[in-house]
Amino acid sequence: MSKVVIVGAGMAGFSAALQLRRLGIEFILLDKKGEPGGLIPNAWRIENYIGFEGTGFELQDRMREKSIKYGIEVLKRKVTDVFFADERINLVTDDGNFSTEYAVLAPGTENRKLPSLWPGEDILNGVTTLKDKSGKKIGVIGGGEAGCDHALFLADRNCEVEIFLRGSNPKCSGDLYNNVKSRKNIRFVENFIPSKIFVSENKKYIVSGYSGCDNFQKEFDFLINATGRVSRLAMFDIIPSTGVVTERQGLYVAGDARLGSLGQLGIAAGDGLECAIKIFGDIIKCR
Repeated sequence: MSKVVIVGAGMAGFSAALQLRRLGIEFILLDKKGEPGGLIPNAWRIENYIGFEGTGFELQDRMREKSIKYGIEVLKRKVTDVFFADERINLVTDDGNFSTEYAVLAPGTENRKLPSLWPGEDILNGVTTLKDKSGKKIGVIGGGEAGCDHALFLADRNCEVEIFLRGSNPKCSGDLYNNVKSRKNIRFVENFIPSKIFVSENKKYIVSGYSGCDNFQKEFDFLINATGRVSRLAMFDIIPSTGVVTERQGLYVAGDARLGSLGQLGIAAGDGLECAIKIFGDIIKCR
């Protein structure tokens, strides 16, 4: 049994782990992928995180270096349930259970499900698996911050990208908007109303629907769902709090699991640090 279990090795969970290591508090860090980074590798460019500017892959490499330097092990476990018994927090995983006095839940977010017009499960929810796929034709469903960021990631790899928009303009702003509008290999399908999505016999993704009054059918090598993200806390029947502290003694929530789809690394890191410092203070007080 460990005093502290951290769920999720994205920016929030990893920051909590790093701070606890510095404070001399033992912990167990769980992540379904078994490595630090979370969704960070999907980022095309990171420009507003003080002290770093580069790609998501580059920031993940720095996190890996930190994990080696400070001896932070990430156990590959998928947490499927959290419950409370005998004044302890109990976590059920796909490979054993954990019981602890303190837990930091930072499992991040998951994509919103596409409507029933899509019968399968193999639409991509990110771009990391496409990092070595150049010259492909790729559709992105959703023109928000994530969808446009994904499109730029793929455009840098000489892919032809089409973004399906519910309205007439992408829902991103500032430099991201200017970048995505300036790329010749990124096009937009405006006022998109889907009618059917399926996989053809030659393993191509077929998207059919309407753009304005025009009916169309388009073929892609890959299709990405970027229709928005929701907190993973719902699967544990835990309501996100307004801060990192919850109504349960010893239970904390951090990062996008708490905030939803905000996706800001600075806030996630701050959440992780705050959780670690509060846990340390409580442990010291009880000694």
